[in-house]
Amino acid sequence: MSSQELGAVPGEATIEFLKEYRSFLIRKLAGMCAFPMRPLGRDTPDARKYERSVLARFEAKENNLFALSIDPQVYWGVKGREEDELLYRFFILGEATTSSELANSLGVTWVQKAMDSGLVSSHSKRLRCSFRLVPHCGQLFLSDPYSTASDMVYLSNDSLFMAQITKNMIEKMSAVTHVVDLGTGSGILACSAARAKGVPATGIDINARALAFAQANATINDIEAQWLRAEYGAASMMPGCFVIANPPFVFAANAEKSALHSHGGDYGLGLTLDVLAVIAEKLPEASSFALITQSCVLEEASTPLLVSKCKGAFPRLDIRVENVGTMPLLTKYEDFYRQQGVTAIHQLVLSGSRGWGDVMYEPNNAFAGEICFG
Repeated sequence: MSSQELGAVPGEATIEFLKEYRSFLIRKLAGMCAFPMRPLGRDTPDARKYERSVLARFEAKENNLFALSIDPQVYWGVKGREEDELLYRFFILGEATTSSELANSLGVTWVQKAMDSGLVSSHSKRLRCSFRLVPHCGQLFLSDPYSTASDMVYLSNDSLFMAQITKNMIEKMSAVTHVVDLGTGSGILACSAARAKGVPATGIDINARALAFAQANATINDIEAQWLRAEYGAASMMPGCFVIANPPFVFAANAEKSALHSHGGDYGLGLTLDVLAVIAEKLPEASSFALITQSCVLEEASTPLLVSKCKGAFPRLDIRVENVGTMPLLTKYEDFYRQQGVTAIHQLVLSGSRGWGDVMYEPNNAFAGEICFG
């Protein structure tokens, strides 16, 4: 899919409509069922066990966690969740529905205004939503549907999880004056952290489409923010800032020629290490940082590869590395991973401040109960 097939970025009418109906939609979409980014497609004992755990939490109405899923259809037809399923299909999967079905859930007036604003359009007497619409952390976020377009703006489960983590972190900090989001994407981390502390935010990204979505989301949620189209290294950091990031993790066995992707460096850690290098160079005193990433576990090693990569590499930072969950190799690349000696993928939150270069690894932590993939 090319970038031209993604459609337009949110227009002023759509943004103003969502701002008007923000509170209403946050309430209506709060029970919207889990969020399969794309089917994992593995029928193994581990996969089935994983799926059963997700389904059990869904049936108990405990997992509005935007979890990964092997097969989205396992959620359909759960008694008492019919409206959640309709809204999930419409706002997350982009499926068409009838105007009467949508009006029964959201009201005739809402449907008409949504069509007038450009958020909803009519196709062959059925309605479709032009964007994904996601409630999170008391806010409302727009993004693209998933595609393979290089400039696609997507809300992944790790972004949603990290938005909650950064909100929790910044609420406990006493002297934050500004939020800096490196590789901001949809702007969800910047908006969530800035709202939690009542401070302005700056988001940086090389993707112009991402910055258009970030500006739309800031306007919808009444966030004071500015957006800069640039590389990570262009970030300006002042004392009192809180720097956050969700750098892409792209596994690559060879940095020059990968069977999966040409970016990310060995084992997908290149972009994470680049972000840490920028933070190490620019982070002022009385400031802090947090980022989320993934890291391979090789062979019988007990710690993620990223931990050893950080040791000695950033003598001006103290880094706390916390494992928030271990993902099994339930992807179409499982065989390739195993050929490279990878036994698991750990989801990690890194945080810290200016220091002496200490790297501390926590195999278990308080974030684990909020994990988004299971």
